Amino acid sequence: MQFSVWNVPADLLYVQPVLTEEAAAQAEALLGVTLPRAYLDLLREQNGGYLRPSALPASSVWYPDAIWGIGPNFPNITAVWAWSDWNEDAPKNAGPLVPGRSAFSETEGEWKPENAELLIPFDGDGFWFLCFDYRLHGPYSEPCISYIDLGERTDRKIAGCFSDFLEMLKPVLSQNALGIRTPGKIEDVAARLDEVFGSRHVGPWISEGGYPVCKWGFAWPGFLPSIQRLFGRLEVNDVWPFAFLSPNEVPRGYVSDDNPRYAELVDLLPGTALRFPEYPDCRFILECDLEITTRVKAALSKAGLDFVSVLEENRLRGVK
Repeated sequence: MQFSVWNVPADLLYVQPVLTEEAAAQAEALLGVTLPRAYLDLLREQNGGYLRPSALPASSVWYPDAIWGIGPNFPNITAVWAWSDWNEDAPKNAGPLVPGRSAFSETEGEWKPENAELLIPFDGDGFWFLCFDYRLHGPYSEPCISYIDLGERTDRKIAGCFSDFLEMLKPVLSQNALGIRTPGKIEDVAARLDEVFGSRHVGPWISEGGYPVCKWGFAWPGFLPSIQRLFGRLEVNDVWPFAFLSPNEVPRGYVSDDNPRYAELVDLLPGTALRFPEYPDCRFILECDLEITTRVKAALSKAGLDFVSVLEENRLRGVK
């Protein structure tokens, strides 16, 4: 099964300009290491950004968030920011790393891993980090991947190399995501669902990711009047539980047209991509609160829509 690590659509504010050989060489010279080939190959596809919701094996208690790219914008692999403390006096971008300077030494006296100057973070939040770990074989070798947690004083190897790390990532799929194979416009599919849901949808509106979304509310019998007595006039679509319909194929990248960097970023990742690339035949994704999944499935069948349960399908394929 194909699994893309990048979140779709990409938040273009966190994607660096297209990677050049010169930029890659400059980063390696600045860091004093040879960066993994698999990492550079991934950045040639997309130069950093948020990961698709994904998880490492069940023994992990944290989730990878992003892979930092190479470039001038935050966050990037050649700059660090107040790693060991949310100290207002510490610079948010502490400047480039140089050989012999540790990314984990911003605050005097805090714990840091041994030989931290040979750890190059590529993801983290200021408390934990994923790092290229060159401590075993030196800065010009293939690094392993280590997890560092400053608060827990954890220093743990999690993968033998970056390629192994990517193989470990598995998609986190909603238990209540349904893929609709029936073709058509989102307005047409929403109208068919209106008939079986018994209420008219709200939308479509354009989401923060730049694609259309329709919404339904499923207030339980007797629940809406009681809520109305407390909060005044409410429509059924204002009340939990909810269902949301959106396309699977969306813009590959997105930036709001009122963002100051819009003109710079809008064409960075042209074209479209699938949010669920494992399901190229699914035109739409219907996500609903778990409590109404059975009801929604029955409604889809009644409407004559061809659909698949994403979670059930992955269980059949052996994806956990």
